Amino acid sequence: ADGRKIPVPATAIQIKPTAQAEAAPSFSSLKVIEIEFAGMKVGDATYIKVRLLTTKPNFAGHFDEIEVFPMVFGWKSIEVNITAPKDFPLYTQAFEMSGGKIADENGRSRWRWTKENLPAAEIEAAMLDFHQSSPKVAVTSFKNYEELGAAYWTEAAGKSAVTPEIQALADDVTKDIKDPQAQAYAIYEWTNKNVRYLSVVLERGGWIPHDAAQILANRYGDCKDYTTLLNALLKAKNIESYPVIIRADATEWFPEVPVSGFFNHAILYIPSLDLYADATAPNTRLGLIPQQIVGKKAFLAGAKTGVITVPAGKPEDNQLLSDININFTADGNLKAVSKNTYQGRAEILFRPMFAASHLQKNSENFVKILLGYYGIDGTGKILRIANPFKVGEPFEIEMEVAQNNFTSFNSSGSFRIPTGINIVNMLELEAFVKSEKRLTGLTMGATRIRENFKIKLPEGITVESLPAATDFKTALGNIRFEFVLNDGAVEVVRELVITKDVISPTEYPQFKELIGKMVEGFNDEIKYRAAADIVRQNRRKTVKNPPRTKTVAELIAEQLGETVEDKVLTVRQVTQFETKIIQDPNDLETRRQLVRHYGDYRVKKSSAKEAARLKHRLWFVENKPEMDEYNALGTLIWTDSDEPEYEVLKAAWLKQVAANPKNAQIRLNAAEFLRRADTKTAEKILSEGVKSSPENYEIRLSLNKIYQTEADDSDNADKPEVIRENRLKAF
Repeated sequence: ADGRKIPVPATAIQIKPTAQAEAAPSFSSLKVIEIEFAGMKVGDATYIKVRLLTTKPNFAGHFDEIEVFPMVFGWKSIEVNITAPKDFPLYTQAFEMSGGKIADENGRSRWRWTKENLPAAEIEAAMLDFHQSSPKVAVTSFKNYEELGAAYWTEAAGKSAVTPEIQALADDVTKDIKDPQAQAYAIYEWTNKNVRYLSVVLERGGWIPHDAAQILANRYGDCKDYTTLLNALLKAKNIESYPVIIRADATEWFPEVPVSGFFNHAILYIPSLDLYADATAPNTRLGLIPQQIVGKKAFLAGAKTGVITVPAGKPEDNQLLSDININFTADGNLKAVSKNTYQGRAEILFRPMFAASHLQKNSENFVKILLGYYGIDGTGKILRIANPFKVGEPFEIEMEVAQNNFTSFNSSGSFRIPTGINIVNMLELEAFVKSEKRLTGLTMGATRIRENFKIKLPEGITVESLPAATDFKTALGNIRFEFVLNDGAVEVVRELVITKDVISPTEYPQFKELIGKMVEGFNDEIKYRAAADIVRQNRRKTVKNPPRTKTVAELIAEQLGETVEDKVLTVRQVTQFETKIIQDPNDLETRRQLVRHYGDYRVKKSSAKEAARLKHRLWFVENKPEMDEYNALGTLIWTDSDEPEYEVLKAAWLKQVAANPKNAQIRLNAAEFLRRADTKTAEKILSEGVKSSPENYEIRLSLNKIYQTEADDSDNADKPEVIRENRLKAF
């Protein structure tokens, strides 16, 4: 702060492999420079100057670079200068920067761009990422995307050679299949199910794929390897296809000049079918692509080159369809059975989610928590889950829900159609239109959500009137609500269709109106008249047990086995509970209550109580380490590093992992315990789990949560953005 410059010693500067390079699910030669500034005080500033020397460009004889200044930070001053030999042609594009070509100097061409006093962008729900609106400069020696695509194919063409092994596999996979489209589907499904994703970023930024025969032998690869293997297998059956280089994230910006550094993903285009193949997403079929590449501009990088655009605005490619039968009893209780069908991009979410074994084993707890989240005091279970690995069939989930005292049938009255009893609740979309205006685009994804209800009322309840139909259309989508009385049952259709994948700030008011109309429709009521005997019966029930509406917090806590405001246990109760534990060490509920009691902020702390709390928590780790999140309370797993028992419990969890290396649930519980206080150890535990159980989706998902947290953490601003993106991409 006083103007002195304090040099950093060489020992404080380390060059080390990135976290991505140190552990699965990737191999990488990327490195980071870590600088330790010791003795920093408020008001001091750091000064860093870095020189990067490229000795081997991505593509021989070519230079390209993109510099992005992410608006997650505020920028006081930005200046970009470029010089090049006059006879070396460069093509440039600046976005949200002032400047351009300036006078030549010493026989060299020069460019300069500047930006000053740029505030950090506001965070908005479901916004496009910061790459979209951040200032950037792109510079390249490629004159167009045809030239960039050809440069890639020069390197990659030989990688997709049809070797005898490739031909034999293609023939075997398509045995007895004559139709080229059916052959392409079969080849895609085989590749998707038999090749494991593993990012390999060695030397030239990971641009050049491996040989198809090598990928086949290893049975692993990353996006460019999947693309190469598919290309070779399809070629073996005389089906033309082209690699497509694209950027897979929430940005719509596309550089006018071809810079390879902007792109981070490879897929395949099959022109005869007009379909795209992205086999990196597990349990998918040909043509099913994730939302982050829908509608994106990309470039062909095969025997054919040029810019191409992935289709967008197709709600039929992302559908959530529900058929729900509701039966009411005379006392106002309801029981609902829903059949939920997911088609298109929704499958990418729901297939792996419901392939997880703990959801099937603990469906009653899952449904309770789900209902509690939606503010419903009810119970239920999952009746059927379709095979998540049969990607050629629709993915379906059937669920049963019971809700007591949903309504109370008076002599005359009305009730609304229940929400949230079929896993998906359209009202959740209201959270995206809370603000009056937006500064950034809203990423929604073109979608169709449809609910068909069939409501049967008990004898003695007569429908008096039904709400009027709603049919509201805009350029962004439409709302349709219909009510029909058919053979004594009320049949209701609720449908929302969103026709655009990204809502621009100027379109936002129109989208806000669309969702507002949908919310209004949820207030529609069915009016009825009840017979006298039903009214008398319900009045007696109400007088005896007056209803009480529970809060959402109470409902969720109740489903987790807790209450919002438990009374503190008395000394006598604690003694009784401890005695019960001595008599029956496996009395889990009593142990839970004691753990809650000893950790209650209202209970005066003492060394004896801390020791008792540790004793019971340690018992769970040593005797029930496989208890999942639905059966063991979070308080049994979560611990801050400054709590007295942390080190003891940490050692116990690590001991369990070492003793049970193949037990995925123990590994997940241990990682969850360590995740906040010791992220590196948690990451190591999960990475080792990926190696020992590569098909376990829950371990991969937990590992990705750690990567996501680290990538999004504002404290990680000193890490290059590309490292964080590659880490996420590795999963």
